[in-house]
Amino acid sequence: MDLCDKYLVDQVNIYPPMNDYLQYTKFLKRKGILPNHLSKQFNKKSTDVNEKYLKALKKKKELSFCERVLKHDLGYDEKIRFSVGEYLIDINDNILFMYYDICINKLPPLSSKDDYVMVINRMKSLSGITSDMIKIMEKGIKAKVFMNKLVIQSFLDKSRSILDDKINPKNVPNTIKSQFIKAIQKYIINNIKRLNTFVTNEYLSYCIDDIGLCAYAGGKKYYELLCKQEILPNLTPDTIHQFGIKELKRDLALKKKLADKIGCEDIDDYMYKHNKYFKTSDEIIKLLEKQRKIQHSKLHKLFFQDIDKLYDIKPIAEYNMNMTAYYIGPNKSNGGVGTFFMNVMKPKRISHYELLVLSIHEGVPGHHYEGQLLYKSDKSDYVKNTLYSGYSEGWGLYCESLYEYTNWKEYYYSLQYRIERSLRLIIDTGIHYYGWNYDKCFDYMKSYLKNESDSFIDDQILRYSANPVQALTYKIGEQVILFLKKEFMKKNKDLKAFHKIILDIGPCPLELLIDKFRENIM
Repeated sequence: MDLCDKYLVDQVNIYPPMNDYLQYTKFLKRKGILPNHLSKQFNKKSTDVNEKYLKALKKKKELSFCERVLKHDLGYDEKIRFSVGEYLIDINDNILFMYYDICINKLPPLSSKDDYVMVINRMKSLSGITSDMIKIMEKGIKAKVFMNKLVIQSFLDKSRSILDDKINPKNVPNTIKSQFIKAIQKYIINNIKRLNTFVTNEYLSYCIDDIGLCAYAGGKKYYELLCKQEILPNLTPDTIHQFGIKELKRDLALKKKLADKIGCEDIDDYMYKHNKYFKTSDEIIKLLEKQRKIQHSKLHKLFFQDIDKLYDIKPIAEYNMNMTAYYIGPNKSNGGVGTFFMNVMKPKRISHYELLVLSIHEGVPGHHYEGQLLYKSDKSDYVKNTLYSGYSEGWGLYCESLYEYTNWKEYYYSLQYRIERSLRLIIDTGIHYYGWNYDKCFDYMKSYLKNESDSFIDDQILRYSANPVQALTYKIGEQVILFLKKEFMKKNKDLKAFHKIILDIGPCPLELLIDKFRENIM
């Protein structure tokens, strides 16, 4: 076992639930353990492991590529410190919501009653974690460091949706279903109620209107470091912001060109009047299944390798309906079959023509193709189970541009998605670096996405506020791939060969992707 996988094993020792995906045999009996990831003890163990491996890497004269990736990750963990960050917990996407989703919607059929009891035992730990979430917010009140109203209100909305839901877990046999439902009620629902009550009665009144990191001491510096870590070390927030404005102008010019070709003055109004929407949720799933087969049949034109498993298509849970779509990649626990989750709750608002772009990005040749090749590869478990958004989302966005759109309405949506990704560069930096307020963000986005609902734009602003920098990775990741493609195609016109190099390198930070690519073609 190489150093990177040893590191992963040590992390599993600290946090056994990681093994749900990894399926290391020696850890399978420890699945029921759910450590408190908010405790000082947990943080110390994690820090000690990171320091141990960082020292080991620094002693080595020559590093493998995987070790270079690990060193990059651990090095930044060492550098990034945010003085008030401990008070800003991810309450909008917390572990209670995650476990509710797992236990209700995503629990695979387990082999025995003991396995279901194991899940119940893990739920018991959620009470202590909830207590610590409340303690952290109480400390924040004393330190006068508060989360923003936008994030808090979203938590309240999501928690109320869950509390109004009927507890009906899937894939749980009748022999243990009653016990399982009681456990969900006691350890998940009751703790969501407890957290909701605290936030409503004691915390909400302190929340701030500002929605960005720059509202906090050291926040701008922290955002700069996040940009270096998640994107590229030489990119500043200002450079990213200005690039977003430049890309937006380019996207709008392409949309104007399409409008001129069709012969209309306002293509957004024209599209709104001539759009085609779904009547039922089943219609959405059926069209995605049809597009899945079509896209898969075209792989040979762009790639050397085929994949043997198509992705599953499932609806997004109701309480997660602020999301349009997402993809969960293949792993040992799901039998190596990835899943494309699609929001089908309001079919009459979803256009027939936008599904193609989504199926390319989330499915084939986007996330699913990349994920399937990675899963079948001989790469280390560390690489297979570490997410690098710049690489994966950059690849997904890049794949959208590979398709030859013959239907102008589908091409329109591909442009709209590009406009949205360019807006992310402007809005994310605007929120966290320049101090843009909610109204400025909303008005700016609405002026370019006027056919989108107000709730969609609300959800996007919430996403950027709660997850700084992540939204930047799509466009910047794509630009890195396009930059490397331009370098490659000067000497070699084989597009399949270019794709093979990118996919063979696999998930990694963007700066290492550039380095490794150049090493491979020299």
